[in-house]
Amino acid sequence: MVRKLAGGDRISIYEELEPWAIARATATASAAGLRRWTDDIIQDARIALWEAVCSFDGRGCPFGFAKQRVRRRLLNAIERYRRWDSKELTGILDDLLYDANTNS
Repeated sequence: MVRKLAGGDRISIYEELEPWAIARATATASAAGLRRWTDDIIQDARIALWEAVCSFDGRGCPFGFAKQRVRRRLLNAIERYRRWDSKELTGILDDLLYDANTNS
C-alpha cells in the first residue's frame, strides 16, 4: 500500500531540505556565472522542493525524490536565465548600434 505524506510530514521534510536547496541553488548560480539571478534561482529551488514534497507518492525515499526534482529544476533555471542574459545583452547591443547609427 502506498502512503502519501501527511501535512506535518511534508513541512518537516521541506524544513529539513530547504537549507540544502538554498546552498545548491547558490552554488549552481555561481558556477554558471549567473550571480545576478541568485535570488530567482533560489526561489525556483524552493518552489521545486515544495512541489516535490507535495507530489511524493510514498514510494521510495522522499529526500532522494525531492533532491532529484530540485536538481532538475535548477538545470532548467540555468538554461532559462542564460537565455534571458543572452537576449538582454543582444538587446543592449542593438540599442547601442541604433544610437550610434542615428547619431552619425
